[in-house]
Amino acid sequence: MKKLLFSPLTRIKRTCKISVLSYSGWRKFYKMNFSEFEISLQQFPHDEYVYNRKGEQLFFYSYKPSEIKQRINGDNTILNWFSVYNNSVYFGCRGLDCDGVPTFSHHNADRVAQNSFKWMAMYEPLTVKTVLMWLDWLMANKVERGTFANH
Repeated sequence: MKKLLFSPLTRIKRTCKISVLSYSGWRKFYKMNFSEFEISLQQFPHDEYVYNRKGEQLFFYSYKPSEIKQRINGDNTILNWFSVYNNSVYFGCRGLDCDGVPTFSHHNADRVAQNSFKWMAMYEPLTVKTVLMWLDWLMANKVERGTFANH
């Protein structure tokens, strides 16, 4: 089995801040066949804040991945829509694309203030712990491209 060093988080040398992988990087990771690799992660303190490559602090929605299933038939403040097509589940959740890939790099303070004022109370500063929680969810629930288990 090949060993893959996946770095969803890196330290920016000039500022020493922790930066998250871009959305396109997360998409590439999502499309990989995980069964061919042993994933190895670089370790960071879980309570540190996460920034984009420009050094801007990032924010993300305060819900946990486990809440997605709870809200499919209930409160829709997180889950906007979901559909099943060819035995694959696609859904629209705040902070995720239709395949369930996190959009961490999209949510800096300016974007939250300008475009998401209505949902501002749902945001919290993005931390290493939050990124790793969503990474675990993405890996555990991915069966094949576009398909998630137990939905």
